[in-house]
Amino acid sequence: MSTSFWARLDDLMGLSSTGDDAVAWWQGQTTQDVAAWSVGQVGSTCLVTPTGQLAAIVRGQRTEQGFHWVTEAAEVLLERVRDFVILEDVNLTVSGVGGVTIQGPLAEEWMEQQGVTGDAGPLPFGGYAIRQRRCAFGGWDLVGVGDPEELPVLLPGDEVEPEDVFAAMLRAGIPQFGVDTHDKLLPPELGPEFEREHISYNKGCYTGQEVLQRLHSRGHTNRTWVQIQLRGPVLISEPVMSEQNERIGSMTQLAPMPDDTLLAGAFLKNDYAMVGTPVRVADQLGEVISPESRP
Repeated sequence: MSTSFWARLDDLMGLSSTGDDAVAWWQGQTTQDVAAWSVGQVGSTCLVTPTGQLAAIVRGQRTEQGFHWVTEAAEVLLERVRDFVILEDVNLTVSGVGGVTIQGPLAEEWMEQQGVTGDAGPLPFGGYAIRQRRCAFGGWDLVGVGDPEELPVLLPGDEVEPEDVFAAMLRAGIPQFGVDTHDKLLPPELGPEFEREHISYNKGCYTGQEVLQRLHSRGHTNRTWVQIQLRGPVLISEPVMSEQNERIGSMTQLAPMPDDTLLAGAFLKNDYAMVGTPVRVADQLGEVISPESRP
């Protein structure tokens, strides 16, 4: 696969939130300190349940009127507004259905040619772009642009399938919502980099805050999502075993590597989640590896 590529992501949606109470209300719903974002600033956050389980992963930009959100879990945000906005002046509307991601070294130059500066903004042919890393090089997500083949400009790189994007995310250590996550997952289980980017432990109250703060201050998760490189093919249902033949985790997804090995996303017990730890799946040996970094 080319280092620059694009793909259709049908589950990606854009949402626009406005209203006099929008900033304060979303501050009470999200894990990141979104009220501290300056107008135009872009960041990542989560929505969690009252008991701390992950409900949505969201990329967003602060606007003068509120926020622009981009997520694969739009219904979670819409339902949260429907159920919990009572007297507050908060509106949430769908601004773009279906999306495209452009990734790799050509993506930045292409965005500059479209006149998008900073980390997010409107596109000249309609739609909205926000910086989003889905491979080691990084790139952008576009929402509300319609059929990519009907755009007035060519997208950079080669068109690939969504599965190729998900494999690139796995190689870069980026969890895929709905595949590497489930409704019992606590966000810190996705690893320290995800936790640093998506959660603030210095902000005030929000839905689920007490559970995550207590976990951060007094305890720890029991497992962590990591990448495992295996020497040959396995079934995803096979458990991950230690050298001592102890069951230490389970896999979430598999992707082939260019050197004919197999890369797996997996949740492992914390004692085995360090880079270099040897593991076994069925009759295939492997080890925990570091995610790809930007060349």
